[in-house]
Amino acid sequence: MLRLPPLPRFQPTATSTAWSPTVYEAYELLSTTVLSAEGAVRQDGEPIRIEHHIDHVLQTALPILEAMEEKAAEEGIPVEWLQEAAEYTAGLLTRLMEAHHTAGLEDTEHII
Repeated sequence: MLRLPPLPRFQPTATSTAWSPTVYEAYELLSTTVLSAEGAVRQDGEPIRIEHHIDHVLQTALPILEAMEEKAAEEGIPVEWLQEAAEYTAGLLTRLMEAHHTAGLEDTEHII
């Protein structure tokens, strides 16, 4: 998956016709977090900058996904979407860690 999947179209229920504001806010924060981290992967970043994005994804994106999973039934959030978003986020973390490793190797080459 190349990017975070968009929040799916809400399927109206007998009690609700839209996502709650909390779902929209959570998605916006999740989207902003991963978009910023994607930029760090695309650029040749410094290890400390990449570490910041790894920490931010771990401390922000993952808890958001966990909270959305807990509220999935109540909010009508499709499990398939949550799975895709979690897989994307895990892949992004892997790419960040690889970029961090590569950036660390490049830093040590300049020391010699």
